[in-house]
Amino acid sequence: MIDEKNISFLEKMLELEKAAFNQEHTLAIALVPGSCSLCKKCDIKGGSCSHPTKARYWEHALGVNVRKTLSNIGMTINFPFKKNPDAIGMLLID
Repeated sequence: MIDEKNISFLEKMLELEKAAFNQEHTLAIALVPGSCSLCKKCDIKGGSCSHPTKARYWEHALGVNVRKTLSNIGMTINFPFKKNPDAIGMLLID
C-alpha cells in the first residue's frame, strides 16, 4: 500500500544520503522506518524491485535498536505511543 507520508520521508532521507555521498561519504546509507511502501503491490517475488534506487532497509530489519540508539544521543522514545509517533530515520556515514 502506498503511504504518501512515508514516501515523503524517504525522499528527504535520500536527499541527505545523496548530500553525504557528494561530500565523499560514498558508503552513506539511509535507513527509514517501516517496510517499503513505494508500490501498491510489491513485485520482488517476481524477481526484481520496481524501485531499486529508492528502496531502503528499515532500521529494525537490520537489527538496529532504535530506542537504545536514540538514548545514546540523549533522545527518548516511550512505548506505548499516546499518538502516532514522528518518523525516525538514520543516515549512516562512513
